[in-house]
Amino acid sequence: MARTGSGAQRLRGSAPRLWGRARATLELGEREATRGWGVLVLAALALIVEASALCLDSLTPWQRVGASLAVLGAALVAASREWTRRWLRILGAAGLLLLLLTVADIGRTYLAAETGSEALEEIADLRSITENLSAREQELEEQAEDSRTAALETLAAHINIATVRTEALDAARLLPDLLAEGGDPEARRAALDAFDEAYVANQASEFDERLRAAVDVAAQAAARADVDPDRTAADSALSEACITASESAQISRPIACNGDPSTVQLGVALAAARLAVAEYRQDLLGRDLDAAAVTEAESALTDALASASGTDEPSADLVDAIEAGADTLVGSYELGAIAWIALGGAALLGWRHLEVRSTRQMPGPVEPKLETATAPNTDESTVDQNAVFRTALLKNVSVPAAAPGATHAAAVTDLAQLADTVAPSWLKPLITVVGSALSTQGGYRADADVVASATANKGTEMKQDEEEPAWRVLVRLTDLTTGQQVAVRELTGKDAATACRAAGYWAAGTILARSPRVPSWSHWSGDTANALAAADDAKEGDCTTLKGAVALAPTSGLLLVKLAFEYDIAGQHAEALAHYARAVAVHPRYLVARYRLAASLGLQAGDATETWFQRSTSERRRITEELRRARQTLGLTDQRRVEELVRAPRTVGPSSPTSEAFQELARQHYREIVRSTPWWSGYGYLTGMARRSERELWKEVFRGDNFARRIHWTAKSAALVNEVAIESQRRKPATEDLSAVLGWARHPRSSWQVSYNLGCYYARQGLTEDALSWLEIARSRPGAEQMNERWLGKDPDLVNVAQHPRFISLRRSLTSVEDVRD
Repeated sequence: MARTGSGAQRLRGSAPRLWGRARATLELGEREATRGWGVLVLAALALIVEASALCLDSLTPWQRVGASLAVLGAALVAASREWTRRWLRILGAAGLLLLLLTVADIGRTYLAAETGSEALEEIADLRSITENLSAREQELEEQAEDSRTAALETLAAHINIATVRTEALDAARLLPDLLAEGGDPEARRAALDAFDEAYVANQASEFDERLRAAVDVAAQAAARADVDPDRTAADSALSEACITASESAQISRPIACNGDPSTVQLGVALAAARLAVAEYRQDLLGRDLDAAAVTEAESALTDALASASGTDEPSADLVDAIEAGADTLVGSYELGAIAWIALGGAALLGWRHLEVRSTRQMPGPVEPKLETATAPNTDESTVDQNAVFRTALLKNVSVPAAAPGATHAAAVTDLAQLADTVAPSWLKPLITVVGSALSTQGGYRADADVVASATANKGTEMKQDEEEPAWRVLVRLTDLTTGQQVAVRELTGKDAATACRAAGYWAAGTILARSPRVPSWSHWSGDTANALAAADDAKEGDCTTLKGAVALAPTSGLLLVKLAFEYDIAGQHAEALAHYARAVAVHPRYLVARYRLAASLGLQAGDATETWFQRSTSERRRITEELRRARQTLGLTDQRRVEELVRAPRTVGPSSPTSEAFQELARQHYREIVRSTPWWSGYGYLTGMARRSERELWKEVFRGDNFARRIHWTAKSAALVNEVAIESQRRKPATEDLSAVLGWARHPRSSWQVSYNLGCYYARQGLTEDALSWLEIARSRPGAEQMNERWLGKDPDLVNVAQHPRFISLRRSLTSVEDVRD
């Protein structure tokens, strides 16, 4: 249908709907979901802040650790009220890991600074050595020059007095004159050339010993004078090492560093500087020990290069880094072993408190313990007492077990006992303390004492004839997490089994009432335990018992829906509608009740004349008021159609205004379900898991399939049935919605409800073969065990196929009763 009217009119018309949706959002339990999402966001924020603190070196160590501890502590405290112990431990372990990595990073920074400072001190020593070697170089140059000059003068003197004359010596006769010219470089070079010729000739046999010795001395002096060690390489290597060390050192530099920042690792730069200084020393002094030092320095540089390959920076050991980080945080405070033990104990106590908060949220488990008794002068067995008590209690609250067949949650291996043989003596008490903090036992213990007396006590719950023996059961519930007694109650019965059964249901209701993890529609308490017992006792079709149970627990969604279903089976569809509406009004997030309410409205559209107008005006007003309250909680603010249900006159015919009003209301409710459960989103899981009270329920539901998708298509297929609920609207042509539903129903993973609703759709249109085919397909779809033979025989949508042999055969396949024609 096309929209009409101006934009302003549409805006004014949409404002009430928006307000209704906003109010319904809060009433649908969004506050609880907001709290759940808030805890999740806070936990993620805590981990992000911790990861950021791991990288932010600009902050001081205490700022980094303090920020991590603050956000992690806040997240853990909030999560302890929302999450189970397992997820709380995962968050704590992740936060502790990031915290330890932060402390380790602080420790590595400290160790790097310490290493850099030590490196700077060593570089200062190497530079001092270089300065000393440079002074020694200048001194050796002066000594070599003097020695060479003296040697040349001696050689020249020996040449002048030598009796042997050779061509080389003739060339060297100029030495005295050239040497006399002193500082003239060209003259000195000419003298050296002459000396070279004389030195070559010193092997001549005609040289006397004095001349040969003089030539050798002059050669050695010249060799020393020609040595020119290079200090530049040593200075360059020291500058590069100094820059590298200064980047990690956090103290004032003991020496000045010149040059650009280097990407070379400190170990490599320092080894290269040591090698450069050693080579400078060897070039200058030429001793054997200097050559050995060069060899050692070369080996060290090779090792440094090998260790640096593939890593950015050599990393300190994690334990050493954490220890250094702790020392950095502690600073000048000297914390001994006692102080560290006290800090560790405080941390364990805090963690135990968080685990206690988390464990107390769960509905159980429970350990039942019954002290039986027998009546005086009877031989009655006490076996039934224990069985009845345990059955009533454990069918509603689980029993703890660490493994199949185990009696309680006990550890497989006692580490404290194991420590006696494999660890020092001090480890056993430490393991005991840590194990006590981390193995918090959750749940309850239900202690019951059965007492038989001649008469019933005054003031008890169930008054009995004084002539009959009365039985009393005193139940005590103890919180195993804290060891405190949480509730005590005395219950009575006309016999032992009745008293024990009442005690079991009371204990179960009290435990469920203490847990915030029970959905509102499944909530019980000790005061409504009798309703729980009555609901369990109710047999199929027993509306009277269920009405009594609803009277005892008028807000129980489970009981309201169960009673409404029995009213539908009995053909009292209007009364069923009222109870479905009550359930939705009290528990708007109860999807089963919302779906059944929409289906009930559709049923009324098909036979409003026969059922709706059989009731008085006051009764119709009561039912419509229940429906009005349910629609308000769902955010469906348009109540005009609801008013028509009371004001419209009774009209006989296939298309009365009342039937159309019911049909439109059903259409609105189906649309609301489809809108709130889009098949393409994780609505059910995300929003359901965000709510603490529904988390366990949704977790179990989603283990099978996508519940949101199942509800989505079930509602869409049921909406098709509603469109043909009125006789005049049948034989409609196929629509896009029908094609989409058919496409999904053919999928093997589609739920049985979709195929069942298609069977109802075709049955309404009189297409018997198509209807029966889809009903038979429903029997083979996932969840078909939920198909109820009683409803199959009473469903008004299937009246047209009720007598078909295939339909009768289908009903027989769902029950052990042979005759299902009635």
